[in-house]
Amino acid sequence: MDTEIQQIEKLSRDSWIMKIIIIAALLIVGKIIIKISYKALNKRFTKKSQDEKYKSKIDTITGSIFSFIKFIVYFILIMIILDMLGVNTSSILATAGIGGIAIAFGAQSIVSDIIRGIFILLDGQLNVGDWVSASGIEGTVESVGLRITKIRDYDGSLYTIPNSQIETVKNSCRGEQKSDITFQVSYDISLEKVKEIIEKIGEESSKEIEFIQKPIFLGVDDLGEFSYKVKVTSSVKAMDQWKAMRILRKNALKEFEKSGMKTSILDGENEKIQIE
Repeated sequence: MDTEIQQIEKLSRDSWIMKIIIIAALLIVGKIIIKISYKALNKRFTKKSQDEKYKSKIDTITGSIFSFIKFIVYFILIMIILDMLGVNTSSILATAGIGGIAIAFGAQSIVSDIIRGIFILLDGQLNVGDWVSASGIEGTVESVGLRITKIRDYDGSLYTIPNSQIETVKNSCRGEQKSDITFQVSYDISLEKVKEIIEKIGEESSKEIEFIQKPIFLGVDDLGEFSYKVKVTSSVKAMDQWKAMRILRKNALKEFEKSGMKTSILDGENEKIQIE
């Protein structure tokens, strides 16, 4: 009888030793998985993180993803260990599930904001300092976070937009930008004369701003009852497009005044700047 009890105790001790060994091994494996994940994330974003413009974004993304991976790994390990120790994990999971559903309903918009924020950061749709139009707001991007994006408009107002509401983004800081102006010219002014004036406008404007494509005659845009519209097109580097249009309008006014011609420069929503 004593021998059987001793054997049972020995088996019990062996079983606990085996469990401790397995738990230790699981913890080591978990640490290795976390370390590998951290290295993989760093390797994935190393090049971009060296650029100051992207550094804060990359740090935010990697920190969030790494925290999520750690949470998942440790949660799985704890469930496995508790199950090995005889704890009923199904009831814990069921309770967590009910609580999770309640939290999910309450935090649905927050989760949506964060997920959308991660994709905005990963895709590089917005950078701090960019002039953009998003969710009906146009202005300069002041900050891009995981949950919200802040945009300051021309009059100085600061808009805070939940990331889940940002769907279509118009970014005016990507590549070369067009600077076009349109003239409304009387039929008694020949097209050749207009082309000559446009050439002078381009020469004068090139002294004040660097053009990627110098101002050129694009063509007759429209024919009216008493006049026709002529479009001038040019391209400049990002964020110079508005300055270029102002310079083009100024020099257009000057050149048409010199020529003594009556015409109009169409500005904005076809508002006329009359030249007598």
